[in-house]
Amino acid sequence: MGDLPRLALITDRRVCSSLPDTISAALDAVPPRSCLVILREKDLLGRVLFALAERLRRITEGRALLSVNGRLDIALAVDADGVHLGNDAPSLADVKQRAPASMCFGTSAHTHDELGAAARSGADYALLSPIGDVPNKGSALGFESLRTASRAGLPIFALGGMAAGNARAARDAGAYGVAVIRAVFAAVDPAAACAALYAATYRL
Repeated sequence: MGDLPRLALITDRRVCSSLPDTISAALDAVPPRSCLVILREKDLLGRVLFALAERLRRITEGRALLSVNGRLDIALAVDADGVHLGNDAPSLADVKQRAPASMCFGTSAHTHDELGAAARSGADYALLSPIGDVPNKGSALGFESLRTASRAGLPIFALGGMAAGNARAARDAGAYGVAVIRAVFAAVDPAAACAALYAATYRL
């Protein structure tokens, strides 16, 4: 599927006025294929989620990779680039049996043991959270824990409290990339926020 982007945008339509418009504006501000957009709207089912995935596929085509959270059927139907599997999703081994090898397979992790399991299962990347302080998400793991986790043997995206101001610190601690939700989708200017994150995350 090509190189994995270093900046992941995890959707949350509840914190922005228009999810498609926010994504389009954010992607306009960064080079093509520098972002992975993860469609994560767990409360949407069936046709509504499919319709949103179709619209995001049109927006991201040629501009970003698109992954669908927990729904291989919808990912296949809209020709998405990947599937992201949370703790309540089917096993990665089961999904990989039914998906094309070209797809990107991601998973969520909150402990080093979960990261090890993800690496052994053949995941292409893992979202490790919460790295920073996030309300109702438990104790922050911190950058030292991220540094240790980076030895797990697969690309890790730092998630939780990430923003342009600490994205570089996450990379320096061993993260492959940075994943954000509110830092872009709740931003007053999503384009500027995404551009700042890109600069911090990709800066050599």
